[in-house]
Amino acid sequence: MTEAVTQPQETARGRRTSRREREERRERAWQMRVVHKLGLQQIADALGWDRKTITRDLRYMRQQSRQVIQSIQGSTWATIDAALEVLTELEAVQRQAWADLMAAGEGAPIRARLLRLILACIEQRIRIMQSLGLLEKTPTEVLIGDLDVRQLTDEEIETASGRLQQIIRDARAERVAPSGGDQGGAQDVDGSEPDHPG
Repeated sequence: MTEAVTQPQETARGRRTSRREREERRERAWQMRVVHKLGLQQIADALGWDRKTITRDLRYMRQQSRQVIQSIQGSTWATIDAALEVLTELEAVQRQAWADLMAAGEGAPIRARLLRLILACIEQRIRIMQSLGLLEKTPTEVLIGDLDVRQLTDEEIETASGRLQQIIRDARAERVAPSGGDQGGAQDVDGSEPDHPG
């Protein structure tokens, strides 16, 4: 049964209502049912409409609510999928940088650049995880924004990076671990064993 958009609708009590009046009645009936937990007859009496009309209004509002929830869920999943794709790409860049770092000699000038890249990847992963609600806030022990990597030695940067990796693993394990059990050994954010020191 489709309702006319512009034409008033005749009700069971002989009243004619416009689309706007129907929408207002539906919203008020929905609020009375959901918020105030009133029964159908109570709502019908309070609004001055018959029970059949109120039942139809509430059915319509439930259907609209489902559609809104489904559209929100769809956009939420699309956002999560995009974020996970970016996290995966950042993880790949970070792993390659670690591999290149390990292959570089101890005094190689590229080491500082690789360590900065690793820190940048970690920082971006933290921001993404925070936006998804997987990590509450940047831990106070490591303030990446305050680090000036040009003034740090390779060892200090490696230590900070390793500490941050451990914080990420701990936060992830805390969120994902089933209650009452530890997940075991150290795992990286994606659940795999880390292939770098730290």
